Amino acid sequence: MAGHARYTALLDACVLYPLGMADALMSLATAGFFAAKWTTRIEDEWIRSLEKQRPELVGKLGVRRDSMRDAIPDWEVPEAAWATITRGLELPDRLKHCFERAEQTLQLSSTVRN
Repeated sequence: MAGHARYTALLDACVLYPLGMADALMSLATAGFFAAKWTTRIEDEWIRSLEKQRPELVGKLGVRRDSMRDAIPDWEVPEAAWATITRGLELPDRLKHCFERAEQTLQLSSTVRN
């Protein structure tokens, strides 16, 4: 299992794209410096951002996504871990997104402590 149970980091789209930063973080996580986590929603976000900047990559980033998943087998923060909290909230998407990230981080921190 990649990462170290003492340190967990939720990697948002802003660090998974640009690719150089993502590569550095994946290397550190697979070396055991921390446990890297993200959601499928975060994956969708970095892929959309990269495809917007580099249209020639549209539909070609699945291999990279799958390689990242393979490198960090316990990468996923399931939607169920945060969806119940944001359900029913009437927030603009921008704020809901920030709230979801904060909640994921708190849950991961709590899991690590237990």
